Amino acid sequence: MAVYTEGNDINDVLKFEANSLYSREDVTILAGSGSDRVLTVGTVLGKLTKSTVTASAVTGTGGGSLASVTAGTKTQVGTYRLTCVEASTAPAATGTATPYSWNTGTGTMGAITVSTGAKVGDYRLDIMRAASNAGHFIVTDPDGVYVGSGAVASAFSAGGLSFTLADATDYAAGDGFIITVAAATSGAGGVWTVTAPDGTALPEAAVGTGYTNPQINFTITDSGTNFAVGDTFTITVSGSGKYVEYDQDGVNGSEIAAGVLLYNVTAPNGEDVEAVVLVRHGLVLQSNLVWPGDITTDEKNLAIAQLDGIGIILTQGA
Repeated sequence: MAVYTEGNDINDVLKFEANSLYSREDVTILAGSGSDRVLTVGTVLGKLTKSTVTASAVTGTGGGSLASVTAGTKTQVGTYRLTCVEASTAPAATGTATPYSWNTGTGTMGAITVSTGAKVGDYRLDIMRAASNAGHFIVTDPDGVYVGSGAVASAFSAGGLSFTLADATDYAAGDGFIITVAAATSGAGGVWTVTAPDGTALPEAAVGTGYTNPQINFTITDSGTNFAVGDTFTITVSGSGKYVEYDQDGVNGSEIAAGVLLYNVTAPNGEDVEAVVLVRHGLVLQSNLVWPGDITTDEKNLAIAQLDGIGIILTQGA
């Protein structure tokens, strides 16, 4: 003779509620993904409050962006704010030298090192006095400000520029070079503050270094114009408010127990469905609750405490 096992129904799970109009809610169960989402009465549910993480473009002058933005295990709902408080320490790009078209001298410019203090734009190197196998010059910055003086075949270093102008055919007074310093295309270092939605200051972030925190993860990438003090990003964490089975390992809100399913429900692949859920002030039978198969005792106790926080109490009785 065949034996049939009858599944639980609402009376096997719900033992008391303050008032059905108050304790229950009609909610949306997230569509199945790749297959149907089949949930049975008594399933402990989580709410997708943190399932969407959106990063803004930079507000300010920097050309970089936010990459690899993900929620952490303790992500808050709301807006995180990142603010540059110390600009990148990377110098401008290596300078390039172009000789005046009328030059008499035929020496070449050695490698130009650009360091902190250099300005983006065109510097001028002008030979002021000719000399055999030498020659003396001055350098002015892109704003026409005097930077320093030097001599052919001798190392020059001032105003953020370092180079040696080699000798060949002697230079004549009036010869010279345009030294072009371009904006950096990448930056190193730089300090950014990170503020959580509740105003809590999180550890600081640096350009080009992956940021990992229990609340939020990201990388500030630098490209084009370097970031400047006062540049900002925002990261907004929100959610659909739909319900799924409780997941103690989730980071999207499902890791917080938010209710107990009162009737069996199936959300087909790609289709949300409505369901009735106990979301506050009720008494449920602990032995008939449905938990994830890999949940540990400590994890379950944490979820039970979360249910207790919304007035859903577990009982051992029949």
